Amino acid sequence: MAKDDIFKASLTHKYNEGVLEVQSRLPPGIEIREGSYGKQLVATRTFSKGSVMYHANGIELDFDDKPFVLRVIREGHDDEIFEGLDTTHSVMVPGKPNRRTYYGFDVFTNHSCDASIRTLTTETVDNILHYAVTAIRDIAIGDTITENYATFDYECNGHEIEKCECGAEECMGQMKGFKNLPWDMKLKLMPYTDEEVLKEFYKNEKPIMMTSALSLDTVQLSRESSGKYFLVAAKEFKKDDVVYVDKSISVPKLNDSKESKFVLKVSSDQFILLDGSQVKDENSHWVSDGLHTFTNIKSDGDQANINREAHENDGSYTVRAIQDIKEGEMLISQ
Repeated sequence: MAKDDIFKASLTHKYNEGVLEVQSRLPPGIEIREGSYGKQLVATRTFSKGSVMYHANGIELDFDDKPFVLRVIREGHDDEIFEGLDTTHSVMVPGKPNRRTYYGFDVFTNHSCDASIRTLTTETVDNILHYAVTAIRDIAIGDTITENYATFDYECNGHEIEKCECGAEECMGQMKGFKNLPWDMKLKLMPYTDEEVLKEFYKNEKPIMMTSALSLDTVQLSRESSGKYFLVAAKEFKKDDVVYVDKSISVPKLNDSKESKFVLKVSSDQFILLDGSQVKDENSHWVSDGLHTFTNIKSDGDQANINREAHENDGSYTVRAIQDIKEGEMLISQ
C-alpha cells in the first residue's frame, strides 16, 4: 500500500450544550464489536506485520471531568453514537494534569500484554496529536486489535487496570502505565513505546543511556534461562581473523547520576540493563565496553577463542580469533 493510500481517520470535535462530542471516521477493515470486557476493535481484513493500518489524530483539551460523546462515522453505514465516555477513554497529557488527549474510534482498543499494534506519534501541531498505527505482528480476520497501554501512556491516569485478564502468556497482572512497569519490561517495550512516553521516562527516571556501535553482522547476543547475556559467533572464523572492532562507550557524569540505571542500546529493538560491574567510574565519565562486556572470561575448564587488542588513546579495540571458531560458538576471552 502506497503511503498516500493509507486511511486517514480524521477527528473533529464540538460542544453541544456544554457536552463534548468527538467525531471520528472508522477505517475499512476494522469494526467496533461487543466483547467480553465491553467494546473492542476487531479486524475484518488481514494486516501484515509492519504494515501501517491507518493514520489518526487526537486533540488536547482542558479536562472538566464530564462524560463525553463519541460519534463514529463509517462509510455506507449510519453513524454510531457512544455516550457517557469518561477518563477511561482519554489520556492525561504528560506534565499537564488538567489537560487530556481525546481520541476517536480507537478509544475502544483493548489492552493486551502481548499486543498486536503500536502507536507512533508523527507530530503535534496546535494541540492536535497526529499518529500512525502499525501492526507489530500479523493480524487475521476476526482478531481483536490490541495495544499495550504502557506504550502510549506513562501513568495510565484514569484508566488503570488493577487486575489484567488479557490472557497473554507473559501477562503482567496489572497495567498502571510505563512508569510503574518493572525495569525488564520497560526495556522490552521501549522499541514499541511512543516518543512522548519515552521523554517522560528519561526526564523522571534519568537512565544513563549508552549506545553500542557494534554491528551484529559477525556476532549475536544470546541469553541463558537465568537471564545472563553472552556473545556468540554469527559466522565461522579462522584463527587470526578479526571478529569485530569496537570502541568503549564514554558518557559524561551528571550531578544526580549516582543512583541512575545504566541502559545499553544494542539495536533499535533491543535494550539491556547493565549492572555496576559492567560500567567503570573514570573521573568525570562512566565507561562501558559495550557488547564486549558480554564475552565470557576464560576460567578453569574453558578454552579461550578470542583476544582483545586495545588501540591507543581513543578507547577502540580489535577482537581477534586465536583459534578457529564455529558459527554459534560462545566467545570466550583470554
